Amino acid sequence: MRFSITSDTNYETKVSDQVTTQFPAREVEDWLYFKNYGDDLVEIFIVLMCRSPEYNFKQRIRMDRKNKILYIDLMLDYHYFVSNINQDDRINNVANKIINEIPPIIKKYKLKDFNVDLFMKDLKDYLKKISWL
Repeated sequence: MRFSITSDTNYETKVSDQVTTQFPAREVEDWLYFKNYGDDLVEIFIVLMCRSPEYNFKQRIRMDRKNKILYIDLMLDYHYFVSNINQDDRINNVANKIINEIPPIIKKYKLKDFNVDLFMKDLKDYLKKISWL
């Protein structure tokens, strides 16, 4: 199983430099490498979207069934992220978005061979381990 995070954000939100760069991508890769949640999904690719509302960005979600990859834009509140919040608040907000929004998206695709609940439990445990939750 692979789990990746990147961002598409306005600079002033500090999501890219304070959240995305803090995510231990290599550690997550190693931690998930031997985990098997089923054969219908092998990768989840998250794009943290935090753009000014004037650009009218919409959430994109796409399941590539051939390669078994789920691409998800997580829409973050621009006004919240440009307000006077600290790095811990940014990280906690992103972690909660991940935990709350990913399960219903995965379940929408009705994957027969993917244990969403076990994956989310493990992901939540990992986010706690790295102090994101």
